[in-house]
Amino acid sequence: MKLKIQNSDQFVVGRQPVKEFLQHSPGKVNKVIIQKSAHGQIIKEIIGLCRQNKIVFYFRPRIADNSQGVIAYISPITYYSLDDLLARPAESKKCFLILDEVSDPQNLGAIIRSAVAFNISAILIPRRNSSLVTPTVVKTSAGAVSNIPIALTSNLNNTLRILAENNFTIIGADRSGKNIRECLWQFPLAIVVGSEGKGLRHLVKQNCHYLVSIPQSNKIGSLNVAVAAGIILYEINRTIFSK
Repeated sequence: MKLKIQNSDQFVVGRQPVKEFLQHSPGKVNKVIIQKSAHGQIIKEIIGLCRQNKIVFYFRPRIADNSQGVIAYISPITYYSLDDLLARPAESKKCFLILDEVSDPQNLGAIIRSAVAFNISAILIPRRNSSLVTPTVVKTSAGAVSNIPIALTSNLNNTLRILAENNFTIIGADRSGKNIRECLWQFPLAIVVGSEGKGLRHLVKQNCHYLVSIPQSNKIGSLNVAVAAGIILYEINRTIFSK
């Protein structure tokens, strides 16, 4: 009999996502369920991390098909506010990533993983017309959601104005912008990327100090938002954080 997962449950599925949650946020993991037939090095590491952190784990004959043989039940994801982010200890190179109505959970998960990989301080997401952190997002991010603050905002344009008042340089990603290689990054910094189909909304563009673009072939119309965000964050990391 399969283990049923209710929509209201907070859980992480997949071997790598569960392992990363246990490594970086063991206090958020309530229990782990492992399929009896699941084997391999990562399963051994998951069991070891459960024992190390005194987290209860069970074996079941069969669990959900998409779980790779392991499910972690976790405490609800904690969302921050803009005030929380601004009140955090000062960083010499504070950089926020802001998503303008990115609605695909797999794109959000991939963006979160890139943000963690490239030293982004926090991510801000509008409450409406956007994907929030779901099990799909957690799995796609391979557990990286536990490594970065994620804030919700009710009014994105007001958020951009507040950031500008706090001396943030706000840069939007748009094909009409200047070549990203010509940018001089000034901190604190906020990077804004738009939705999968429409890109940045008009008023959001107006609230940016300037726009940047990624040089690309004219054989395609645009890049996937997760790919574009990854390239921009890599470029910031390459030119600034790696120094």
